[in-house]
Amino acid sequence: MRDAFVIFTHDLKRKVRNEAGQGWVRAPVRPSLTLSILPGILLSATGNRGIIHRSFNHVNSCMLDEARHRPRASHRLLKTNRIPPAETTDRTAHHGGQTQVYPAASFIQSKPRARMEFHYAKEMNGTVPTVTKLSKCIESKHSDSCKEEKDLKEAADSTKLFCIEKAYSTILSELGENTEREGLLRTPLRAAKAMQFFTKGYKETTQAILNDAIFNENHDEMVIVKDIDLFSLCEHHLVPFFGKAHIAYLPNKKVVGLSKLARIVEIFSRRLQVQERLTKQIATAISEALEPAGVAVVIEAVHMCMVMRGVQKMNAKTVTSVMLGTFQNDHRTREEFLSLTLGE
Repeated sequence: MRDAFVIFTHDLKRKVRNEAGQGWVRAPVRPSLTLSILPGILLSATGNRGIIHRSFNHVNSCMLDEARHRPRASHRLLKTNRIPPAETTDRTAHHGGQTQVYPAASFIQSKPRARMEFHYAKEMNGTVPTVTKLSKCIESKHSDSCKEEKDLKEAADSTKLFCIEKAYSTILSELGENTEREGLLRTPLRAAKAMQFFTKGYKETTQAILNDAIFNENHDEMVIVKDIDLFSLCEHHLVPFFGKAHIAYLPNKKVVGLSKLARIVEIFSRRLQVQERLTKQIATAISEALEPAGVAVVIEAVHMCMVMRGVQKMNAKTVTSVMLGTFQNDHRTREEFLSLTLGE
């Protein structure tokens, strides 16, 4: 049997010609067909001669069957990185005692297949494709941008800390203290850091802490987390108030990690607050995040502005509550919550 060879045209049509002059055969071809058929046709060699071991009719039949039954997945081999080893090396054929080399990449001529050529180039030459280089460049620029943004943020925080420290130093001086004595040398800085911690809730959001902690669950009975410790600063006198928060909600096919309820309390209590607003903010945040049938929040707290100054009542305690949804509309549900949390 005489040698046969395969030529692929620009419009992705294949032509198979027998050197004996039996004519041309044309049929549609896809890249997946090209990659799977070529190694069997062109690279089946015996000894030192590249003689094809398949008849012309059998080759044509295999190609047509492949095109008819193979699923449309033109980039399947690229996606799975299963490129035939034969396609990554040059092809050698012998014609009339002369050896001719066919580069593997030369069999893909169509411009829409440029991505394939990149993969071939990477396999053959060990170089990184342009697309990959561009992706790495973008990632590098993004990383540099994030680092620059972080540096700017740290510089701004340092500036704020210095200003607060200077303000505390001025306060101590105006109170008649000697800020240069040993016990007060670092007091302004420590007080500035403490104040930033007391108000760190301004930099936190409920969306950030609840991002991956809401789950679908077929549960509609009351969920209660009580005796959550809270500490806050009264915005009127900048002195602490502290106590406990009790939270309940009626799930509407969604539940939240229990620790997240305590974190919501922490976010809003670490701000300058009044207890009434703090209670409302906690209930609203839970309602917006979970969309439950109802939310109830009760806070019991002692305010140092009433203990240390003013009326100086040591045993005074303030209780505030917010009821939303079913807890507001159904008195039996509300009474159940109050009895379980306050023992009433």
